[in-house]
Amino acid sequence: MTSTAAISWATRVSTVGKIANHKPAQADDRHRLAKIANVANNVRRQNHNHLLALFVFFAFLLLWWVFLYGYVVGPWQFVHRDELIFGIRYDFLYSIENLFVVVAFAVLWIRTAFSWKRIYGHLLVASLLYGVASLLINVAIDRKTYHTGSLYDVPLIASMAWFAYAGYVASRSQLEREPALLPLQKQTYWHSRLSALALFSMPLFTLWAAIDSGVGPAIQRYRDGKVRTATAGAMGGGGGGGGESGGAGTPPASPTN
Repeated sequence: MTSTAAISWATRVSTVGKIANHKPAQADDRHRLAKIANVANNVRRQNHNHLLALFVFFAFLLLWWVFLYGYVVGPWQFVHRDELIFGIRYDFLYSIENLFVVVAFAVLWIRTAFSWKRIYGHLLVASLLYGVASLLINVAIDRKTYHTGSLYDVPLIASMAWFAYAGYVASRSQLEREPALLPLQKQTYWHSRLSALALFSMPLFTLWAAIDSGVGPAIQRYRDGKVRTATAGAMGGGGGGGGESGGAGTPPASPTN
């Protein structure tokens, strides 16, 4: 999943060419979210109830990141078009996502045994190389110096190949089962708390939009609409996860909507 998602982004960059005005503000982080899910969602040791908790958590994670891109980056693509501000904000958010994945793979590499350590080591190096390569390409796009087939593509394609090689090594390795880094109850606890944090942080962005005097009324209305839409989606889609913060042995409530 990691390799496929990353290769799809490389294909888009290599075929579009001049994409200074086509950086995705809300949806192109999907391959990065797929990598985050691949790090955290070790399906080999999850039971059904915990998978339900993971589903709710990643639903909130996806919603929150799409909202963040729409709130921070979107106004300068859809309301008041400004390539410089758009590029800087997009590059910053995208680099934060890449950094999160690198840190997650580093933690897994440190805390796992030898059989898995080798796999996570390859994924760590590939993610680090990908983060650097994508940042260089994004900056080159902002400066209008990027073109398809330039030297900027070399480290990007190398990172794609490294992800694919990590998958190949994993398919040829005898990987041993390992205990989870955290007990299922503690994992569910943190998933529920992080989901709640994402939900309750959204109204703070409404306050930010109201007191930010550096933007015009059109951008303030746009941001306020984003907050209302994201909050309504979170409240409607998160109803099934309310039981996940219960005590040990308490299964999460099944989604009914």
